[in-house]
Amino acid sequence: ENVRIGGDSDNDLSPTLEHSVESGCSNPNSCSSSPCPSQSKCAVSWNSHKCNCEAGYVGNSCFDVCHLNPCQSNSTCAKDRSKDHGYRCDCNSPLLSGKYCQKEVKQPCPAKWWGYPVCGPCQ
Repeated sequence: ENVRIGGDSDNDLSPTLEHSVESGCSNPNSCSSSPCPSQSKCAVSWNSHKCNCEAGYVGNSCFDVCHLNPCQSNSTCAKDRSKDHGYRCDCNSPLLSGKYCQKEVKQPCPAKWWGYPVCGPCQ
């Protein structure tokens, strides 16, 4: 409010109105008491904090996502810090693929047949 830019020699940009401002206000560091779970980092905001879970952990208590079993088809969830989401799904069959082992590859040969690219009966 009441800010003039250019053309006038009066360049005083100090505030003309102050509301709910106290001299000497301080923001206590609410992270200093370690309020967040061990799998998270505490971020200070004005008069509060926020817990940011590490990759592979979710929710207010930073629960291990592998305990929620995100992988399909009885595949195994394993911690993997190289992944953006912090885990990977180890598919329990070469016929499964995808981030969650959700894609099923069709067998190239019918049951009890073998070979690739040409199928033949098992003897």
